[in-house]
Amino acid sequence: FDTGGMAAVKSLAKGDVQRGQDSTIGLTTSLEDLYNGNRLPAHITRRVVCRLCADDQKPSAKHCSACGRCPDEVRMVNRQVGPGFYVQQQEVVRSRHRCRQDNTKIEVTVEQGMHSGQSIKFPYMSEQSPGQIPGAVIFKLKQAQHRQFRREGDDLHFTMIVGLKAALLGFSSSFKHLDAREVHFRVTGVTKPMHIVQLRGQGMPRP
Repeated sequence: FDTGGMAAVKSLAKGDVQRGQDSTIGLTTSLEDLYNGNRLPAHITRRVVCRLCADDQKPSAKHCSACGRCPDEVRMVNRQVGPGFYVQQQEVVRSRHRCRQDNTKIEVTVEQGMHSGQSIKFPYMSEQSPGQIPGAVIFKLKQAQHRQFRREGDDLHFTMIVGLKAALLGFSSSFKHLDAREVHFRVTGVTKPMHIVQLRGQGMPRP
């Protein structure tokens, strides 16, 4: 995390250094991912401080050919505003460091039972700036529409069409669940339109 290392992290806890902004990214997940859990690869492009470039490194150098000057830095300075009276102010200065765009792969672990809209946070993985602790990369889950099931809270719903004979006499049926299990069930008696059958324990797992 930037050029400051652990010393900068400790300084952040004391309030001596600034922290960069967080970056929120949407991550589309399937209902199967949310039911079974999964590890999803994600790729981000972020600015990083090049540790191989010296302050006077020539841009034509092989390892620094894609680097450019980092954004201006903000530092705190003490200014005298009167006899024996000083105030602390922010000052923008040109950076002496070089930065580059880096394509980073992150493996996002989706746990069983997570909800669409939940966030998964990766501290210190956002864009870097010299003398500053990077913010976090936050992945916000977004469930894609499923072809069979509709989720409401921890319940799973699906619609089934039943023939007239089966509706009058009762029937046995089955469906393939999100983990590829075949779930069998039986309905006895008359099935009316919009009749609801509950199968306990077959909804979403709870994290």
